[in-house]
Amino acid sequence: MDWLKAKNIILVMLILLNIFLLINVMSVKDVFKFTGQYQKDAKQALEEAGIVIEGKIPFYGRPLGRISYIEAEPDKYKKAVERLTGLTYEPTEDRRRGEWRNNGLSFILDGEKFIYTNENDTQVFSVEKEQKLCRELSAWIKKKGIFNDSFLPDRIIRDNDTVTVEFVRKYRGFPLFDNNIVFHLSGSQLIKVEGSLKVFDTIKLSKADGIVSANIALLTGKDKIKDVITSVEIGYLQPQSEELFDIPVWRICLKSGEKVYFNAYTGEWLEVN
Repeated sequence: MDWLKAKNIILVMLILLNIFLLINVMSVKDVFKFTGQYQKDAKQALEEAGIVIEGKIPFYGRPLGRISYIEAEPDKYKKAVERLTGLTYEPTEDRRRGEWRNNGLSFILDGEKFIYTNENDTQVFSVEKEQKLCRELSAWIKKKGIFNDSFLPDRIIRDNDTVTVEFVRKYRGFPLFDNNIVFHLSGSQLIKVEGSLKVFDTIKLSKADGIVSANIALLTGKDKIKDVITSVEIGYLQPQSEELFDIPVWRICLKSGEKVYFNAYTGEWLEVN
């Protein structure tokens, strides 16, 4: 008798659990349906405002924090100097400046960026196939082992026999647009690598604040869009050199090659220097 009663209670609990799960599934479906419809309506409104978009506008609505940087310790520069030139790094009063040359190898710190060259490098890169080239350059970054975070290929520029490939640092899945490493190739030979010294620094994230959608930013600043939009992406940028933080931004890439940035907190257009 007790077993039968317990069995009935378990059966009722399972039925209630299934009803609860069904309600949650339907709620999630409704959210996705609403989000999808909102995206369609927003894109239509933008097109009616004269803004042409290739592809989709990404939706991101979670709060994001600001990024500040803790200057790299001498050990990070020491590792870079030793692995890239074979020389010993001795920190000076301004540890972000220095020049090391060794049999065709050169590594320079100038306070804001680094420059590396290797006149003896005979490694050949696959410049004809962009995806393969990016994989090979990513492998180059990992092989050197001097950076803590991963990097994403951001753009490739071709000018006759020269190819320039820019990678940006990735933090928690977000690109840091001015935290970069740039490869310069002539033919299939790598001739120079340069980038921001921020790639050595440690990142500190502040308390998160709410952001506006890309659709709102685009509608607010539609007069700044002078060409077809090829991509819309959220990431981080230091708008002005005197600013203390990198802030979340919506980056708009245009067919002309121009990039337009909007403050993701306010939706306002950013004049980037």
